[in-house]
Amino acid sequence: RSARSLCGSWLRRRFAGSDTWAALARAELDSGRNNPSTRVRLLLHSCQSATARRQFAAAEAACQQALQLSAAAGFADTPQRATVLRGLANLRFQQDHLGEALDLFAQALSLQERHYAVQHPMVAATLREQAAVLLAQGRAEEAGKAALRSLVIDEQSFGAAHFELTEALQLLATIRLAQGDREQAILYAQRAVDGTRASLPEGHPRIAIAVSALGDVLARAGRLSQALEQHQAALASLEPTSDEVHAAAAALGVAEDLLATGQAAQALPRLEWGFHSRALTEERLLLGRRQFAWARALWAAGPKSQHERAVALAKDAQASFRELGSQARRALAEVDDWLAQNPLL
Repeated sequence: RSARSLCGSWLRRRFAGSDTWAALARAELDSGRNNPSTRVRLLLHSCQSATARRQFAAAEAACQQALQLSAAAGFADTPQRATVLRGLANLRFQQDHLGEALDLFAQALSLQERHYAVQHPMVAATLREQAAVLLAQGRAEEAGKAALRSLVIDEQSFGAAHFELTEALQLLATIRLAQGDREQAILYAQRAVDGTRASLPEGHPRIAIAVSALGDVLARAGRLSQALEQHQAALASLEPTSDEVHAAAAALGVAEDLLATGQAAQALPRLEWGFHSRALTEERLLLGRRQFAWARALWAAGPKSQHERAVALAKDAQASFRELGSQARRALAEVDDWLAQNPLL
């Protein structure tokens, strides 16, 4: 439910918790020591993996090595250099250094537009990442322009109904919610579902992921019964798969919808037992949301003896959101308000 959970989430899902990947990367890095392009690529993957784990010192070292090597090997004015700049920009985004992130994305975009066609899908991907940072800065109008340009590029590349448009459409939905345009946000999220269904076989996990995201938008738009329906459908499809992160997101959506409709007693067991803890280890936003929802359910449905535990959970969520900085500002404000309204007596 944040720009960051939409933009860059693919990288986090791919690299988070990947000890095996790190070992393989080190081995391949050693074997490819005489191939600068291979070394740059692997250093970039190491940067992305460490960024996903929020191991910022390791990510910084890998990104800087990749930049230095790309310059020394004559790649300073190439698309590969642009990709390394994007990796460093995403690191700065995770660190909440938004101004630096925007500068790096601008440099990457300039390189890409010189070497690719202006309407290239890689340009669209960078525009989405740039839009996410702008949204985190509160510059929703500028974010919307970048995201719309990304969508136009993807439409020209893949057609008007395709799963490759999903990230742009979901980002636009998030931006429209920030601007107060709930109906347009729902239309974008629904279009993402429709395009995914039209371009992938029935039962593909990406369809359920898009349905879950539609549920998120409906919930923020106040259409709680519809949101619950979408989250439940997504959860039913994702639970049998190995995609624990998206299954956890759908399950959390169900629990939050139940809470919002006054069904705390039904939400409580889902929040206590309905998650694979491993799925939340690297997903700080999901972890914070689960902690806060669990706190509210305990407070509303549990005995008074559980109020202290509820407040402790809310404070854990508060810490998670604070760590995420501006990207979780809205969630942090909700926790702050709840804690102020529910003091321990």
